[in-house]
Amino acid sequence: MLPIVTLNQDSDTPARREIAPCVMLTYLYDRSRDSKKSGAPGQDFIAFSYDHSRVAFAVCDGVSQSFYGDLAARFLGEKLVAWLMAHTAPVGGDFADQLDRVLRAWTGEASQLVQARQPAADLPPMIREALERKRENGSESMFVAGLLDLSGEQLVVCWMGDMRLWLWDSHTRPVDLPGAVWLTKERWSTRIGPKNGVPRTAILNLDDVARLTIHTDGVGNRAQELRSITRERLDQLARELGAAPASDDVSILDIVVDSVDVPPLDAPEPYVPDMDEPVIRWQAVDGAQWYRVEMIAAVDGRQWTADTTSTSFILPPGQPEPTDCRVQALSSDHRPSVWSDSIRVGRELVMPVLETGAPAMPTAAEAEPIVNAYRPFRTDVILVGALLLALALTVGWMLIYVR
Repeated sequence: MLPIVTLNQDSDTPARREIAPCVMLTYLYDRSRDSKKSGAPGQDFIAFSYDHSRVAFAVCDGVSQSFYGDLAARFLGEKLVAWLMAHTAPVGGDFADQLDRVLRAWTGEASQLVQARQPAADLPPMIREALERKRENGSESMFVAGLLDLSGEQLVVCWMGDMRLWLWDSHTRPVDLPGAVWLTKERWSTRIGPKNGVPRTAILNLDDVARLTIHTDGVGNRAQELRSITRERLDQLARELGAAPASDDVSILDIVVDSVDVPPLDAPEPYVPDMDEPVIRWQAVDGAQWYRVEMIAAVDGRQWTADTTSTSFILPPGQPEPTDCRVQALSSDHRPSVWSDSIRVGRELVMPVLETGAPAMPTAAEAEPIVNAYRPFRTDVILVGALLLALALTVGWMLIYVR
């Protein structure tokens, strides 16, 4: 299974270029000023997956007025990329109907996540009550997603909400997007699926499309500056937008329908320094600017990724054990390395099974010894002695000075 790349929602990702076999991706994720101050995750989400001739992508903007919009954004982004990557060109005319059906079908699983999400225990009661009221209506997100298939020379896109998708030709001239209507009221809901409308779709031939740019509404009126981009300019744009009074999350994904012939990086060789700790490490790879860790939970097969500039990675708290991990080296000037061999982090509890099918309980001889805690001194004697000494000092002080 091809990994779905997901950018971290709880940290910022500066502008990076990723040289895939068939395209070049440039992306940036920058949280709002308020989210950075409070250490909160961003409401936006970026995900993509690619092979030698296709790339599926999704950029989502969680609705902050809903119940934890970041939840819907992540869930929807991962689902859309996986679903789109299962398609091959030519995509037929029933694509819109298929999309509408799956967007409704995903509400059951998403609603379970909404019910399981618990607000922080230290929130004021008034805020907790407001969140519980929002929970009834679910979590919501806007989105732009698509599949770019070079072998089939086709681009399929879909969207709901007020985000933006720009298409450019080889001379950086805008290409019309059929049915380009962007309405704030339209979004996807974990409770009912498509809300205030139906998902909008377009199917285009790749003959005239050389590049596409997707961004959330945090870019605002600076969108025209994305006609021609560099990583340095994107970072500068994020800094300027972050300094504005109405700072919002900024997510940008730019895809060039071309690639460059550059050598790949060497693959990392991760290892587990301590089997009792959820940590993996690897030696630095020459030329690597960052690394990507793929995690697959052994219990249910859930997969996701996290990027880091470090040569070690601590699995997030609450991660189900065991987890299978792979590492990839990346650079803006090289092709990514192949994925490393998978290593398992965390221990599995394996118990022998009786003929009845029930797990065997350890015998007294096999059981772990119970070590009773003990004190090296008789603390009761020490405490009594201390009290008597204090009493004697108090009486002596009164006899001498209180007269």
